[in-house]
Amino acid sequence: MTEVWTLAALWLGLALVATLLAIVLRISTAPSEIVIGTVAQLFIGAFVGTAALGAKAPWMSRDVPAALLE
Repeated sequence: MTEVWTLAALWLGLALVATLLAIVLRISTAPSEIVIGTVAQLFIGAFVGTAALGAKAPWMSRDVPAALLE
């Protein structure tokens, strides 16, 4: 459960950084969030590994039961 909260805190922190950067640069928030998120995924995935991003989390699995898709 701790890793879920850590992952959520990481992404919320990145969103905060992107929003503050958008305010400073006077650009729209959405493009700055996309750029910050993409760059963060690149660096975290390359230096720490994809496990730090929750890529293997059970709720991210494509093996969703058919009953949940209806």
